[in-house]
Amino acid sequence: MNSHALNVIEFPRTLALISERATSPLGGERVRELRPATDRDVIEREHARVAAVRSLVAAEEPWHLHGVPDARSALLRLRVEGASLAPPDLLVLGALLRSSRITRDSLRGERASPIVAAVLAAQIEPLVANKNIEDTIERTIDEDGQVRDDASSTLKKIRRELKGSQGELVKLLERAMAKLEPHQRVADMSVTVRNGRFVIPVRREAQGVVGGIVHDASATGGTLFVEPPAAVEAGNRIRELQIEEVEEIDRILSELTEKLRPHREALGASLEALITLDSLVARARYAIEFRCAPAELSDPTEGFAVIEGRHPLLVAQGIDVVPFDLEMLPNERTLLISGPNTGGKTVLLKALGLFSALVQSGIPAPVDVGSRIAIFDNIYA
Repeated sequence: MNSHALNVIEFPRTLALISERATSPLGGERVRELRPATDRDVIEREHARVAAVRSLVAAEEPWHLHGVPDARSALLRLRVEGASLAPPDLLVLGALLRSSRITRDSLRGERASPIVAAVLAAQIEPLVANKNIEDTIERTIDEDGQVRDDASSTLKKIRRELKGSQGELVKLLERAMAKLEPHQRVADMSVTVRNGRFVIPVRREAQGVVGGIVHDASATGGTLFVEPPAAVEAGNRIRELQIEEVEEIDRILSELTEKLRPHREALGASLEALITLDSLVARARYAIEFRCAPAELSDPTEGFAVIEGRHPLLVAQGIDVVPFDLEMLPNERTLLISGPNTGGKTVLLKALGLFSALVQSGIPAPVDVGSRIAIFDNIYA
């Protein structure tokens, strides 16, 4: 259908309204991308899916989609052979695995009837479940996207030694500061880090007394950040441990990435299925909220019948909408609408076109039982 007519009947605005019912930005985006179809089988299949999800959402114990993490960037990087994923990427793929597994189990369990499961089979089947990798990611990466100490015994050992070495070095530097004369000290002085090295702040004139390596200076130049000679060897060992830590983290991330790489296509299919389900959830919630009854589909030559039709954008504004009934019989070709200015003629005409556009996009129209909505090849406005 031509985009100008869809804009005139406020189809994009209505999609935006419906997209707000999605549980994720990806689901909302998918709703806004919906466009009218003309194949009756496709339209009926889409409405069957919306009805199936609607029955789940409206149940006494409502079904909830577990989540739709935006794993698109992580999946793209997973396609690059030899490249390791960063902890945040692994974390989002772990969330994808968890959501996929929980959603699949919930739709295969007692919550969903065999009929609902059959209707949603195309969305349920791609949902992957790999508890082993899911648990491995959880054991490796914490909630803040950092590699856990116990991700490997080697990393745990390195970090334990690193923490101990840093603590000892801080004590050594604090003793060095305590030996400084008052005129050599800086107010509120404490051990700090400059360029990756532990240092103490001293006045510029005290540098000759303290010795060591100057790693930085204050903006005025009056304070120098010095690594005393006694701290150099300990600082070097800390640097070695930090390098070992980075290397071990890289090894862990590479190993975990390679476990995920063979499953990238399945993960992509799972994400797509979750996005589609979220789009169905948004449409189902909208149908419940706007009291949309299932409507019969009809050929334009068979006419149409709208019972208790209500423009969704007016309903969304909380306006006391007066519903309308309108029918055209198969042998009728012209509809003449008359009335005073601001009497609702344009709104009614837009609503008629909008109802067909919505229904042909797999979205229930805000009408009552007994309505027949025509399927058009195009709409002109």
